[in-house]
Amino acid sequence: IKRLSRLPQPLLEDTLLHFHRTRRESMPMGDLVRAVPGKPSIVRRCIDSLVRDEMLTLDEQRQLHLTERGVAEARRLVRAHRLWESYLEQIGMSPEAVHDMADRLEHVHDEATVGYLDDKLGHPLTDPHGSEIPLAPGSHALGTLLPASELRPGFRAQVVQWQGQDEPPIEVGAFIAAGQRLDGGATWTFDLDEGRRVSCDHDTADGVIVRIAALPDADSQD
Repeated sequence: IKRLSRLPQPLLEDTLLHFHRTRRESMPMGDLVRAVPGKPSIVRRCIDSLVRDEMLTLDEQRQLHLTERGVAEARRLVRAHRLWESYLEQIGMSPEAVHDMADRLEHVHDEATVGYLDDKLGHPLTDPHGSEIPLAPGSHALGTLLPASELRPGFRAQVVQWQGQDEPPIEVGAFIAAGQRLDGGATWTFDLDEGRRVSCDHDTADGVIVRIAALPDADSQD
């Protein structure tokens, strides 16, 4: 009975993703039920579950709304999908098959796996279609420690540690502003307060540990 009553996790996630991708502020429950592939009674149960988990709210007019928690979870799923697409393209899968396979693999989205893909791919900014890959929700808050390789353009941070073997490219204590990535995303650029610009590859940027000091003026990681 428990097994039969359990909702399929992929369908739960597809229901949330469909609402998020419409970019609508609200949606009648009936519209969402009809739009999501699956048995309507099961989709309605998925919606009820998402409401209980505070990812959706349902008002008196039977209009659904995404909550902040729902948006964060949807962005996490979008991030997994676009990283899987980037990985599948890199290993040589045909463009026609990439999207469908990524649709299935996006449900494999534990932080360890997605983080590994992100690092293996060199922290790509966009997927093969040019769509921006969202940051992991909560991963770039003020005060967060992370490798400089994970900074996006517009972030400002202070260098707190160098984990490489050679001379550090940037001295510990310096403040840096992440600039544009060059060479197809393979070269990181950082502007120092003294007016100097430092360029480095992925491995070097990985060894520079920073603490985020300021966020970009506008965050468009959708």
